[in-house]
Amino acid sequence: MTAPELSAALRACFHARPLLVTALEVDLQDGVALALGGLALPFTREATLDGRSRIDFLVGRTGIEVKTGGSLSDLTRQLHRYAASTLLDGLVVVSPLHRHRALPAELRGKPIAVCDLSGLRL
Repeated sequence: MTAPELSAALRACFHARPLLVTALEVDLQDGVALALGGLALPFTREATLDGRSRIDFLVGRTGIEVKTGGSLSDLTRQLHRYAASTLLDGLVVVSPLHRHRALPAELRGKPIAVCDLSGLRL
């Protein structure tokens, strides 16, 4: 599943069950795990990409990073590091923060899709 397809599938899950959206990152990660399970997608949580990079979820060759805080520039740097991994073909950012929609569409030739949850209740 590509990053944009996975982002759209997750967005649909969260719109169907907005109570999964919380302000605590660990709780939102639990919501992502429930959504992936509901989609019957096998995943690895806290997947190690290299010696200093661990992404929240790995679904096939697509990484998912969950963010409930932080600056756009910090997140962009983090994703740039993840995009260097040969284990990933694309990245999805799941976030309730409107500012994260301004991420670039691509880093290091890999698509970045934002699962924007900013319109859902926290």
